[in-house]
Amino acid sequence: GVFYSNKQTKKSNELTEMELKSRLRPWILIADITPTFITLTTGGKIRYNDPIVKQISKNQIATVTFGSEIKNVGLAPTTKIIGKWILGKSKIQRKDFDHANEDPPFVLMVNESYPTSFQIAGIDFNNLGTQPMYQGLQIFYQIDDKKIGVISKIYQIGYGGGLILDYWYEEKIS
Repeated sequence: GVFYSNKQTKKSNELTEMELKSRLRPWILIADITPTFITLTTGGKIRYNDPIVKQISKNQIATVTFGSEIKNVGLAPTTKIIGKWILGKSKIQRKDFDHANEDPPFVLMVNESYPTSFQIAGIDFNNLGTQPMYQGLQIFYQIDDKKIGVISKIYQIGYGGGLILDYWYEEKIS
């Protein structure tokens, strides 16, 4: 009985160690892209979800700002996050991230989020129905001293936000 009990305790501890390694780490996610503001040609700014937006004519729109968030939903902070992004009128491929714009690194604590945004010119926004635009976002983040997580999403931008066309996650040894 004592041998069996000791063996069960060891097995139970092993599961706990595995769970700790997978839980006590940063888990980063990219929230959906949504339109947030419209900037008018007169310089005024209106929240996209304001009912008055429906009364604005297309030629009054100077730019539309889209927003998203990078969130740490894990149980540990990440000491370094680097974001890469692409915005254009051509469909984005995975290999396009090799030449993407890169933002400066930042830290993301537990339950913290980091806002991201980009703008589309009014004329491009008005033509989204016939001439789509695309946005790619790739996040590199430090999991521990040996691993880096990489989350990548490619969106087609529409009037209501971003439609995910491709999404992938990988872990790399640093």
